[in-house]
Amino acid sequence: MSNVVIKPNEMQQKAIDILKGQVMLLAGPGTGKTFTVIHRIEKMLADGIDPSSILCLTYSDAAANEMRQRLIKKMGVIASSVDIYTYHSFCNDIIKTYPSQFDLSVGVRVITDTEKITLMKECIDEVPLQFFVAPRGDRYYFTKSFVGHIEKLKSKRITKEDYFECIQTNPTLVPRLKELESEIYEREQRGETRNKGRYQELEKIKSNIERAKELWALYEAYSEKMINNNLIDFSDMINFVLDEFDKDIPFLTEVSNKYKYFLVDEYQDTNQLQNAIIFSLVDANKEKNVFVVGDDDQIIYGFQGARIDTIENFLIKYPETQVICLQENNRSTQSILDFSYAVISQDEKRLENNQTFKDKHISKRLTAKNLKIIPFDKKIRMLHFGESLQEINHIVDDIKALVDSDNCPKNDDGEKDLSKISIIAKKRAEL
Repeated sequence: MSNVVIKPNEMQQKAIDILKGQVMLLAGPGTGKTFTVIHRIEKMLADGIDPSSILCLTYSDAAANEMRQRLIKKMGVIASSVDIYTYHSFCNDIIKTYPSQFDLSVGVRVITDTEKITLMKECIDEVPLQFFVAPRGDRYYFTKSFVGHIEKLKSKRITKEDYFECIQTNPTLVPRLKELESEIYEREQRGETRNKGRYQELEKIKSNIERAKELWALYEAYSEKMINNNLIDFSDMINFVLDEFDKDIPFLTEVSNKYKYFLVDEYQDTNQLQNAIIFSLVDANKEKNVFVVGDDDQIIYGFQGARIDTIENFLIKYPETQVICLQENNRSTQSILDFSYAVISQDEKRLENNQTFKDKHISKRLTAKNLKIIPFDKKIRMLHFGESLQEINHIVDDIKALVDSDNCPKNDDGEKDLSKISIIAKKRAEL
C-alpha cells in the first residue's frame, strides 16, 4: 500500500514559506507544529540554504533528539549538519569550542544531583543559620529546598547588589517593616495597646529578612564549593556564555553570525536566561531571521522559570514580527475544542485577549479536521454522584456499553482497540 502524502494546510504553508525576518508561529495542541517545523527546514535545504547556517534551539534533550531523527529520516544525511541543541548543550558547545574565552579549569564537569545535596549539606554545616528552624531538629531538612532556591537565583542572573536591593524594596519586606513600626508607634502614642497581631507580623517580617540574608550566604558558600570542586551546573553554562557575550561584543558577533537562521521550538517554556541567549544572538546577527514556535496556553514550566510574558516580550522587542496561527486541529472533536476554548478564553492574560497586539489578528479558536474522529463527536457531559463508588460503577458501565457497541474504537485491522479509551483522574489512587 502506498504511503499517503500529507500536504501542509494554508497556514502551515505560510509558516513554511516565510524565511526572512521575525516570524512567530502560535500552534495549539494537535495543529501540526512539528510537521510544520520539519517541512520548513526541508524547504530551506531544498532552496540551497547551507544546513550549518541553521540553528535550532529547543527545550529538552528528548525534543532535540526527536527533531534531529525526524529530519535525518526525511531528508537524509544533509540534515545532520543542521545544528540542533538544547540551550544548555548549545552553551556547553560554545565553551568547548572557545575555551580561551572562559576562565575554567581543565576537567570541569557538570554537577550531579547527588553532589548538589552533598555540597549543600557542607554549606549548612559551615554557614551559621539561625532563622531556618527545621522541624524535629533535622539540620538538613531544607537541603533540597536550598538547592532549588539557589538554582532559581542563578536562572534570574541576579547580582548580590540587586539581591539586597530587592530586600530593601520588596513591599513585603523592609517597606512593610517600616510601615508596621510606624503604625505601631503611632497607635501606642495614642494609647492604643492592642497590637499583638501587628507585633507578630513584625517579627515574621524580620525573620523573613534574615532568612533572605542567610540564603544569600548559602548561595555564596555553595558557589565557592562548586568552583573548588571544578563543578558547574546548567545555569552556569548559560550564565558564563551570557557574561562573555556582554563583555566581548566581537565574540558574540562571531558566534551569532555563524548562523543565518534561528529556529526556536517550545518558545513559551523558555526562562529568563534562555530568552537572553536568543535575544543576544538575534540582535548581534546581520540577517536577524528568527522563527519562534509556541503557545501561550501551554506554559507548563513555570516552576523552572518559564514566564507568561515571554511571548509578549518577543512581540514588543520585535514589533515587525509576522504572527501565524495554526487553527486546524487533527487530534480532537469539535465539542472538545469548543469547550476548551470557552474555558481558556476567560483568561484575560491570554495573547488573544491582549489589545496591545490586536493588529496581529491573533485567533486561536481551533477547528476539528480529522475525518476519522469527527463522526464520533459527542457533547461533553457533566455528571454528579453521591459517592465515589457510584462514579466508578458508572464509568465501568459506560465503557462496557461502548465496547459492546459498533462505536468501539478499532485498529487498522478492524479489531476492537481498547487502548484508545482513556480514564483521567486527579489522583493516582483513584485509578
